[in-house]
Amino acid sequence: HLLRAALAAHNAETGARVKPQLIYFHNEREFPAVETFVADAVAAADAHLFTYEMGIVDGLRLHIQAQKEAGMPGIIAFVLGTREGDPNSKGQTSFSPSSSWMPPFMRVNPVLSWNYALVWRFLQEFDLPYSSLYDEGYTSLGTVDDTKPNPALLRPDGTYMPAYLLEDWTLERAGRVTKTKPKASGVAGGAEAAQPTAGSEPAAPAQARASRAPRLGMRRSTSSARTVGLVIIGDEILKGKVADTNAPYAIEQMRKQGL
Repeated sequence: HLLRAALAAHNAETGARVKPQLIYFHNEREFPAVETFVADAVAAADAHLFTYEMGIVDGLRLHIQAQKEAGMPGIIAFVLGTREGDPNSKGQTSFSPSSSWMPPFMRVNPVLSWNYALVWRFLQEFDLPYSSLYDEGYTSLGTVDDTKPNPALLRPDGTYMPAYLLEDWTLERAGRVTKTKPKASGVAGGAEAAQPTAGSEPAAPAQARASRAPRLGMRRSTSSARTVGLVIIGDEILKGKVADTNAPYAIEQMRKQGL
């Protein structure tokens, strides 16, 4: 969505007609609902989709090579949805070169500092589409083999609340099944072999937590978010004698908390 907005602004300013370029690494164990969402999103955005039936590293290597052979100038960059706390986010900034074990490209991370609540606020306030799985209790999507509905959203009747009603944002990946690591055999595993599942402790019943959950609104309605007010005290600041540096820092920190 952010990429489309940036391209729309670019096209309006330059008169160009640049389409979004998207890349998708298909997995035979993908959720059918995810495949449907990808197809619908590509059609709605009038985007060009590159699909690779292979792993991410091999697919990226093949794609980058093909783009260079087609005459694409400069450094190839990919806009990602990586956020702080994701398994591969450590050390990344808004612009980060790819890891040493991957082909060279620039990672662009526009939502790196966004937390779980801010993602849902963005989707709901701008009435943006998302996969139907999030309405079924899923909060983090992998494949059908390693992804379950989030147990923190389980209702007493066995159904699940939608993802945007998750109260404890640290449990975003609680529905991801921990992959079993092979026993040590003297050979190191892959760089990102098994990812731990966040929030292994049992959560409180969903019904008991529902009234305390951050009410981010329904899927297609504008949400009411928590707000914070800042009181600026000091004649030097109010009279413009001293530049206020506290407010920008406070605003930045509060945005990271979804305020």
